[in-house]
This record gives sequence, C-alpha cells and structure tokens, in this order.
Amino acid sequence: MNIELFGPGWGNYSIRGILEISLPKDVSMLPQTLGWKLIAVLLIIWFFYTLAKKIRRYWRNRYRRVALANLERIKQQYISGELEAAREVARLIKATALHSFPREEVASLNGRQWEMFLDQCYEGPEFSRSEAGFLNCCAYAPTCELKDAIGPEHWQQLALWIKSHRSAYD
Repeated sequence: MNIELFGPGWGNYSIRGILEISLPKDVSMLPQTLGWKLIAVLLIIWFFYTLAKKIRRYWRNRYRRVALANLERIKQQYISGELEAAREVARLIKATALHSFPREEVASLNGRQWEMFLDQCYEGPEFSRSEAGFLNCCAYAPTCELKDAIGPEHWQQLALWIKSHRSAYD
C-alpha cells in the first residue's frame, strides 16, 4: 500500500531540478601544523618526566612508610602495656636516620647531640627541649620508668619527624 502524501504540485517550484552542491570534507580535529605536533610531543615528554619523578620519590620514600608502620606497631604494643616496646622507638628513629643520612654523620650521635641533629632535619617541635629528652629515656631508662616516658604528643612528634625530615639524598 503505497500512499503518496504530497502530490506532484506540492513544494517550491523554484528549486525543482536543482542539483545538490557537494560539501567540503569535514575539518579534522587533529593538529595539522608542525607547531602543534611539537607541543604535543613536549607535553608527552613532560608527562613521562613528571611520572618518573613521582615514581622515584615514591620509591625513595618507602623507608618512611615502613618506619611509620613500625612506629604504629610499637605504639600499640606500648599502649597495651608492653613497656619494653618503648626501647624500640629509639632504635627505629636511629635506623630511619641511618637510611636518610651517611653513617659517618649519624652513627656516633647520642644524647643532646642526637636530639639537636633530629631538630636540624625537620621543621617541627624540637627534640632538644629541656623537657623532651624522651628518646634518651626510652633507650637507657630502667623498665619501671618507661610507663610514662612516651606521651601522645611524643608519638605525634615522632610520626611528624619520620614523614617530614629532610634526607641528605633528596
């Protein structure tokens, strides 16, 4: 059933028999000139350079992530009543510093010199304050004195030092 909706006399008489013009090709959205290709290459190079820097920084800072995980483990042990865990704090900070700085510079430091060295390595609360000395206490105090050796502010200070100290190799 073929029904013609409009008869032969329907439409605009002035355009009957006119042929459609051919349209030009669509404009490509890809860059056509050398300048845009050069910019694209430079952007790709910049992207991979930035990616490589981020990967390298992530890889170099893996010791910080391990140290923070160990600090959290030690903190949980200390809070649960294992006072001997406080001794591991001093060892952990020394091991972290040995990873970040030359052995000749760090290994022989102790007491006040050690705390002053830690202060120089980051922007945060000072370890060398007169009331601070808790790292020395953790390392050498008898077990009975370790109960209140590390307060909440000390745990925060230690975590901040691990996260933000400047390494000699950066």
